[in-house]
Amino acid sequence: KVATYEDALRLIDECAAAEKTCDQLYDAVRLIEKDAVKIYPDMADKEALWERAQGTFKFILSTGNAKTRAFHPPSYLFPFAYAMIHGEHFGNGFGLNENWIWISVLQKHYFNPKIRQMVVTVQDIYVNGNKATDRIPDYFKNAINLGKTPEDFVDQRPPAFCILAATENALVARGNQSGSLAIWRRLSKDIKPVAYRDL
Repeated sequence: KVATYEDALRLIDECAAAEKTCDQLYDAVRLIEKDAVKIYPDMADKEALWERAQGTFKFILSTGNAKTRAFHPPSYLFPFAYAMIHGEHFGNGFGLNENWIWISVLQKHYFNPKIRQMVVTVQDIYVNGNKATDRIPDYFKNAINLGKTPEDFVDQRPPAFCILAATENALVARGNQSGSLAIWRRLSKDIKPVAYRDL
């Protein structure tokens, strides 16, 4: 049984490094989520969590929705999906591997450390690492709310993630749209030169 915060972090870190789930992984993540007020009691703890969340990550495990109580690997349709937090940017996309990224979305993030929430809005689209925003049809730009700020979302909430934990090997967050929990494995390689060549 996962009894302590340290136990939970250790299990999450091990699963992320191995890119495998286990029976206790959901309980470990939920322990951190339920005890977040105790784990990150003041602003300094929350800012430290944010600093640990910087980097590039491979998407490895998800619950898929808010009701599922088990982690599973992402769809085989996405051979390599990643997320990047760097400075004011949040990026995500997919490709064949970390050296060949097909499509990337570059987003501006608005991080609220008080609630550990990162709101993201799409700014640009990249194809094979090259900015392609000007070549994207307007209907698709509208569908992904390209260029909007959080204040522009009137009838719906903008995409956001609540950051739960960041370790040597993992980033853990819950999304506000699907309600799913997700775990990413930290990559040692900076993906910007492949996914965002002009950054």
